[in-house]
Amino acid sequence: MESFVQSQLKSIRALVGEGHVICGMSGGVDSSVAATLVDKAIGEKLTCIFVDNGLLRKGERERVEKNFKGKFKAEVRIVDASARFLEKLAGVTEPEKKRKIIGTNLSRSLKKRRTKSAPSTISSRGRSIPMSLKACLLKGPRPRSRRTITWADYRSG
Repeated sequence: MESFVQSQLKSIRALVGEGHVICGMSGGVDSSVAATLVDKAIGEKLTCIFVDNGLLRKGERERVEKNFKGKFKAEVRIVDASARFLEKLAGVTEPEKKRKIIGTNLSRSLKKRRTKSAPSTISSRGRSIPMSLKACLLKGPRPRSRRTITWADYRSG
C-alpha cells in the first residue's frame, strides 16, 4: 500500500501534466508543506512566490529565503510589496476592511507575477488566505474573506 505522500505526489503529477504551477507561499506550515509536496512532485514546473506585505513578523522574510531559496528545484521568488500594502492600509481601522485590502493587494501581486512567469496552468496554496486571491487566480465561489485552502482547491486555470 502506498503512503499518503506518495499518493499525493502521484495525484499532483497527474493533475499538472505538462503544465506549470504558481504557488503563493506565506512561509507558514500549510503553504510550506504544500510547496514542498508540489516541488517534490514536479520540481522545475513550479514557481513559488512569497509576498512581503510589510506586516510580517520580524525576520520572517529572511527565514523564508533561508528555508526555501536554493533548496527547492523550483524557483522561489521574494516580492517586496510592502510600500503598496502599507499605503493602502494607512488610516484603515476596521478589521474586515483591512483583510479585504490585504487580500486584494496580495491577489494583485501574485497575479502580476503569474503573468510574468512561465505560462501557468494551475495555482496552488496551502494556507488560510483571503478568498479574493482565490477568485483572482482560480475559478470558484467567494463564500467569505478567509478560509482554509485544501488539496481540493487545486484547479486548472
